[in-house]
Amino acid sequence: MTDKVGRFFENYGGFIIGALIGTIIIVCRVVDVIVTLGIIIGFGLIGAYIQKNKQKVKTKIKNIIEKW
Repeated sequence: MTDKVGRFFENYGGFIIGALIGTIIIVCRVVDVIVTLGIIIGFGLIGAYIQKNKQKVKTKIKNIIEKW
């Protein structure tokens, strides 16, 4: 019996922990904070990419506009 329980947690322990963490996040309404931080970080990365690759971005935007 103990071996079966041990194998069960060995196989599905990550899923169980992930489900518990997900449940706690949803219950505590931390999702809004995580989504907000994700959006802020995402747009920050986009801005950094555009700043470092200005010419590449300009040509891509120009090509998209010309196709319309």
